[in-house]
Amino acid sequence: MQMENIRLKDRNRLLEDETRELTQIVREHERALETVMDRFRTQTFMAQQAMSDIQRAHQRALLIEQKRNALLEREMTRLRSVLDHVTGRIRHAIHVQHTLDDEEQLTMAQLETENAQLRLLLAIAEDPAAASTHMAEHVEAASESEAEDVRAATRSGCPSPTAKTTPAAAATEELMQKMANDYY
Repeated sequence: MQMENIRLKDRNRLLEDETRELTQIVREHERALETVMDRFRTQTFMAQQAMSDIQRAHQRALLIEQKRNALLEREMTRLRSVLDHVTGRIRHAIHVQHTLDDEEQLTMAQLETENAQLRLLLAIAEDPAAASTHMAEHVEAASESEAEDVRAATRSGCPSPTAKTTPAAAATEELMQKMANDYY
């Protein structure tokens, strides 16, 4: 029995050693598993942080882009308004220029008529005998010129040059009538 006891003690010692080794292996596995889980948790947290940072950066970029687009839209609206205003002013200036050109042509026609009448008066004053011939020619030429001016003015929408005479033209016309009456 003593032998049996020794054998059992040896066996028991062997089992205790084996248990210690297995306990140590289990503890090492637990530590390794804990290390792996810590790394996993750290990596998961870092991935979540990175995703959160990316989302915040994306939202900031989106907000900046929206503000920029709104600013560009306002600027484009303002530029359209300025362009419309400038276009209107250009159109008005062109209209005024056309009106001034028409008035200038009307004034030139009136001055040419007055000039012809003054030349006729000068011719009458210098040579009363040739005056009747000159007078007939100038009256006919003036009538044709005035008729053409009236037609041109009517087409362009301006008043006729004879409808609005200057005081000098009226005085010249009156003087011509007086001289013609005295001459004949």
